[in-house]
Amino acid sequence: MTALRSFIVISSTPRVRDGKKGMVLHRRVKRNPEDGWAWRELTFRRISDYERSAERRQDRLRPQIEHLLAQCDRTAPDSPATRRMYALWCEARGDWAGAIDMWRKAIEADSGSLFSYRHLLDCSSRLGDLDRDKVFDQIEPKLLSYASHLFFARDICFLLAQRLGVVAAEKVAKRWSDQRPDDPEVALAYAGLLLEYGHGKSDATRSKSILQPAVTRFPYSTRVGAVLTIAMTDPTNVFALDDIKFKTGFNVEPVVASEAAIGDAITRFYGAPSSNIDCQAIRQSDVIEDYLGNRLGEALSDELETHLLGCPDCSALLQYMQSLRDGLEERAFSIRRAVSRPRAPSRT
Repeated sequence: MTALRSFIVISSTPRVRDGKKGMVLHRRVKRNPEDGWAWRELTFRRISDYERSAERRQDRLRPQIEHLLAQCDRTAPDSPATRRMYALWCEARGDWAGAIDMWRKAIEADSGSLFSYRHLLDCSSRLGDLDRDKVFDQIEPKLLSYASHLFFARDICFLLAQRLGVVAAEKVAKRWSDQRPDDPEVALAYAGLLLEYGHGKSDATRSKSILQPAVTRFPYSTRVGAVLTIAMTDPTNVFALDDIKFKTGFNVEPVVASEAAIGDAITRFYGAPSSNIDCQAIRQSDVIEDYLGNRLGEALSDELETHLLGCPDCSALLQYMQSLRDGLEERAFSIRRAVSRPRAPSRT
């Protein structure tokens, strides 16, 4: 609990306005300090804030991020997601050597993350040709040892074409095709590379000959090359995109949508979220105050969060009460700091 209290103090001096999702994440780690996913989400949001901030604000965010990373280490030290957090933090600080090393470790722990490969290739683009090729040679065996179909093969090949050139990318695709002849995603990647960057009828004919065995062997596969369009309030949340791509097998294309529009679509197609709490009960009780003070039980907190997702009025009331609490916390912090400041010696 000592580590949790120190995080609460840091986040309230002054606290960054996180919106509804940020408040829910803060409630989650208060309710369950062992929630590694929530700690990582908070870390990702703080690192994103750091990258968008001026130098003065970065100085204030740095100790928060370092503390959040320590919480990620405490709750899930061997998790690939924790290593990705450290890699992102190295990138944000411009430590490219450290970022390359951490992305390589993340890939060793989880060879199925397109996000890790993409960032590693982006970081290695700052190296010389020989060093850049060496980095890719180090991760390629891990990539090819992936147990399932290489659903990210096309993305990697196109990234290589942009970073190393089309000729080098075609050699890689050919090598993968030889080593994984039964993988339809590799065949699609190789054929797509020829169609996108090839010249004339000969390359189109080659792409057809590459795809033909995959179509013959997997005649009912609708996932090969399919694109799933996802409406998101935060299309930069690459962890969510990677998870969706991994679980569905589709290539994912994010589009921006407001939270209200997404909520309306969910209600229209799947029905409104069910909750035993109504607006009148919330306004006539101290349930929100107890929620913000972490005095609700886990079951009742989940009920309230479900209700808030479908009720803009109660959500606005929650944010208003949270802003009042934040103002009081900041004022209390200012008073404590003024009281603890050494007084100047009195003149006699």
